[in-house]
Amino acid sequence: MIPTKGALLKRGISFNSGGGPLCPFCNNSLESSDHLFASCDISYSVWQLLYNWLNFSIVLPSKPIHHFSTHMGLISNHRLSKFWSVI
Repeated sequence: MIPTKGALLKRGISFNSGGGPLCPFCNNSLESSDHLFASCDISYSVWQLLYNWLNFSIVLPSKPIHHFSTHMGLISNHRLSKFWSVI
């Protein structure tokens, strides 16, 4: 599980710093891994810019694990797959 604000709230951890549980990028939805990887307009734009830069045409999956699996399937070179897994 990714330690998003939504996940931390479920574990009873509160936010006293004033940031609150909303996504720090769009400030519209609860920060969750699904939101960060698929439905946040800001992160979606960043992914699209990255894919355009790499000359990939892709539909973003809605679940983080599918997102990762899709990325790993794009590269066949083992050396490059380690680099790509970081992205």
